[in-house]
Amino acid sequence: MPPEFAGGTPSGTRPPADWGAQLRGNPGGIDEHVRLSLRLVVHLSRVGPPENEWVARPESTQQAIAEQLQVSQGAVSKVLARLAAAGMVAEARRHVPGRNRRVMVYYLTAHGHDLARDILGRFGPADGSATSP
Repeated sequence: MPPEFAGGTPSGTRPPADWGAQLRGNPGGIDEHVRLSLRLVVHLSRVGPPENEWVARPESTQQAIAEQLQVSQGAVSKVLARLAAAGMVAEARRHVPGRNRRVMVYYLTAHGHDLARDILGRFGPADGSATSP
C-alpha cells in the first residue's frame, strides 16, 4: 500500500472501532473527507472496470457517484483527484449508454482493489450487505 494509505485510510489515520456503523450513516467523529473516500472506493469496487475499451457503466461517472453517495459532484471530484494521485483510481474517457458523447469514468487500480478488500474485510460492507469486491 502507498505510504499515504499506510494506516488503512487515505489520511493515514486509523478508523475508530465502530467505523463500520459510522460508514453506514452515523458519521460520529470520523472525518467526512476520509469517510467519503472510503465510501467511494467501496462504490467503485462494486461498479467494476469499464466493460471494454469503448464503453463504461453509467455508475462510474462523477455525476452518478455523487448521486449514489449523496454528496456534491465537486466533493466527488476532489476525492477522485486525491485517490488518483495516490494510485488507487484510474480514469478514462469512454462512451456511457444514454450519453451523447464520451465522458470521464473512474475505476479502481490494483492498489484500489486491495484497499477495497481491506475496507470490507475490516469493517464490513457499507450498506450492510454481504457482497465484497
